[in-house]
Amino acid sequence: MNSIVALYDDAATAAQVAKELSDYGISRNSVKIVDSADASLSSMLTQGGLPADDARYYVEGVRQGGTLVSVRAEENETDATVDIMNRYQPIDVHDRAATWRDSGWSDETTVQTRSTQTSADTMRTDTMRTDTMRTDTMRNRDQIEGETTIPIVEEEIRVGKRQVAGGGVRVNTHMEERPVEEQVRLREESVTVERRAVDRPANASDLTTFKEGEFEVSAMREEAVVEKQARIVEEVVIKKQADERTETIHDTVRRTEVDVEQVTGQPTTTDFGTSDFRTHYQTSFANSGYTYEQYEPAYQYGSTIASDKRYQGRDWNSIEADVRKDWQVQHKDSAWDNFKDAVRHSWEQTKNAVKR
Repeated sequence: MNSIVALYDDAATAAQVAKELSDYGISRNSVKIVDSADASLSSMLTQGGLPADDARYYVEGVRQGGTLVSVRAEENETDATVDIMNRYQPIDVHDRAATWRDSGWSDETTVQTRSTQTSADTMRTDTMRTDTMRTDTMRNRDQIEGETTIPIVEEEIRVGKRQVAGGGVRVNTHMEERPVEEQVRLREESVTVERRAVDRPANASDLTTFKEGEFEVSAMREEAVVEKQARIVEEVVIKKQADERTETIHDTVRRTEVDVEQVTGQPTTTDFGTSDFRTHYQTSFANSGYTYEQYEPAYQYGSTIASDKRYQGRDWNSIEADVRKDWQVQHKDSAWDNFKDAVRHSWEQTKNAVKR
């Protein structure tokens, strides 16, 4: 469990910080807002692990109208909590203390109790007792012995593909009827009976019919017979083809940037995002075809060798050969001649800063 504290100029900002922390998922019981200062506040902060000087700064900040936000966060919630609190521009109590001193304030000034007292539940010291105390939404400024590793996290974007419905056609078939006409000639027989008067002697043939009997004569006629035959007269062809297109994806990726504060008289890693190095890049290398991000390792390397005992007390001409060899081992893909001027500039700037 980590404790994080930050001071804000007004209560409204502190309340907004608390709300966003709650929206993120921090328990309301883990977020405290303190807007009244008395001796118990200083005791709470120092017992929680805050240096005495810093505790006095925070107490004075609350006494002068600021509002303190204190958060207890799990280890996996700490970085997100710090990010949220930093968004609302917390007060740098060290800078503010310098302003107070110019106005006559003394670090030994007794903390006066404001008219509105904070309840006992709010001021309980055990709410701030955790494994780690963070100030100014940064980790404790105490000296760190040994080696500290800060992971640099950078997002990368990967674009994949998936199939989705993109439209098409729907085909329906139905039957339609239409009237048609055809002409056909039909034959029809008819039977008529005619009597004719005759006067001649009967012959043998006539005598054969001279008896009783009957016979029929049929009349035939034709009628139309309709027959339907289905024929293919047209085809509807539906084709589907695949085409490819190139689409440009616009998005953002995040990367951890580390800002390191220089302390006078002590070798330290330089902040490579500062305007000084960017200005030097714009002045000297903007037309080189390389970006500032490609030059940044050179500025970093130059700052590093400034505190290397092997090169202390020597000038550039005497160390360049060794520095070049070391550079080529660490940066095989970056030609020394392209970046040596940036390395030298950073080396000189860092070395001079340490001397001051």
